[in-house]
Amino acid sequence: ANLYWHRMNSYGEKAARFAKDAVRSSPDEKGCQWILQKAEGHAAWDWNESNHTKAIGFWREVTAANPESRLSYLYLLDNLLADHRSDEAEEVLAKLSALKDTRPVINEVYRAHIALARFDEPAADSIIEDLVAEHADDFACLFEAAQYYAAKCDYEKAIALYEKSFENEPRRPRFWDELMGIADIYEIMGEYGKAAQTYDRVIGLLENEWGMTEETALQYAKDEKMRLLTKAAQAC
Repeated sequence: ANLYWHRMNSYGEKAARFAKDAVRSSPDEKGCQWILQKAEGHAAWDWNESNHTKAIGFWREVTAANPESRLSYLYLLDNLLADHRSDEAEEVLAKLSALKDTRPVINEVYRAHIALARFDEPAADSIIEDLVAEHADDFACLFEAAQYYAAKCDYEKAIALYEKSFENEPRRPRFWDELMGIADIYEIMGEYGKAAQTYDRVIGLLENEWGMTEETALQYAKDEKMRLLTKAAQAC
């Protein structure tokens, strides 16, 4: 599966590159936009294209065959919530919560997202606020709260929580998910210089904690820093 995924990803990058050239050349010609949607995960407007029914069916099959598999319930929940199928998600969460290795914090996070899927934003916010108050130094809880606020475009809260999550991460080497989230938010906000500075932190993390010298991830971070510095210069 990994072999074919790498091959698919490689072809996808090439398809996206040529599709972008075609769109730039003739932006009103509808032909290559769907290739970008498939290759890079762009949004699909048509519900029949964007819904996750097949993925939900697969994960239902997996959880039915493996009712003690916590991870499978998480993937099922993710796809149900993406389609706002909140009642079904609530039923799945009840099964997840009954498992021996269930994690109460993540269960509460999903409860918040179920409320959000029902368009009950005040209830969802209250759940997340209570979680952060109760687990103020739990990096995993802080990370989930940061993701929650980032998805709601509440960027200042998201950045603060990402920073606190990264600070409280006890493992070494640390992952760079929080820093990537912060960099993305700064770019969305047009703060390209701050986004580039965040990639400086990513580069330092990869070199000093992971011991990287010329790996693909390190080169990617360096390329992103240069791209953002270019955007910052153009914005002046």
